[in-house]
Formats: sequence, structure tokens, C-alpha cells
Amino acid sequence: MKKLLFLTFVFSFILFSCNDDSDCFTPPEPIVMEFVNSKGENLIQNGTLTKEHFHFLQIAGDTKIGTSFEINHESRVILNKPGWIVGSTTYEALVLTKEIKFFNFTVNASKLSGKCGGNKIDNVSFEDIEAHSQNGIYQIVVE
Repeated sequence: MKKLLFLTFVFSFILFSCNDDSDCFTPPEPIVMEFVNSKGENLIQNGTLTKEHFHFLQIAGDTKIGTSFEINHESRVILNKPGWIVGSTTYEALVLTKEIKFFNFTVNASKLSGKCGGNKIDNVSFEDIEAHSQNGIYQIVVE
């Protein structure tokens, strides 16, 4: 009986004593955009824009790759892919409003330091469009 108890203890110790964090991974936060008019009204929420009005492309050299996105329950565009690539990645956005809006944005991401692996978005910069960041949400003025 003592041998069985001892073996159970040793086996449990071996199973639960491992402190390997290689299975630990933190994905990067998504990019959240709220498209508004000059009055600050959310254009998805008021029905002016729908998912069909948006197109996002990742620019990789001479190649442009379509990027998936979703619209959440708060009427904001969610891009999950940016941040997975370490370094700078440029995206092209097309918003089909009365006047077609083209703009680029660049995502700079780096590896997390510490025990847990993963990436983090360091900053996002927008070109050719008015954009403001507040609480992790990028408010894009398109009208």
C-alpha cells in the first residue's frame, strides 16, 4: 500500500510540476474601427454603411491580399488579422460612400516579452483620412 501511495505521489509530481510556458500564447488585439460622419454619428449604426461598403487589402510587395473583417454588435468594423505579422504591415481600405474613400493604414507589431508568447500591436498609423484613437477604437471620419 505504501508503494502504491508513493508511486501515485511521484506520478502526480511529475505530471503537475512541469512549468513549461511554451503552450502559453497571447494573440494580438484586433483593430476596431468606427466609421463616422463629421458630426460623430456612427454610419453603420444609422444604416448608411453596411458590410458591402468596405474592402480591406493587405499590401505585400506588389501583391494585394483581401483581408477578412466583421461588423460587431456595436456597429464597428473588426479586423482580426493585423498584428499577427511582426514588423510593419500596410493595408489599403476602400469605403464605398457617396465619394469613394481610399486610405492606407500601417500596423506595427512586435513580439511580446516575457514567459508567454504572442504578438502585440505597437501602433497603427493612418494616411489620407481623418482618424482618432480613443480607448483602442479608431474613429474614421468618412463624411
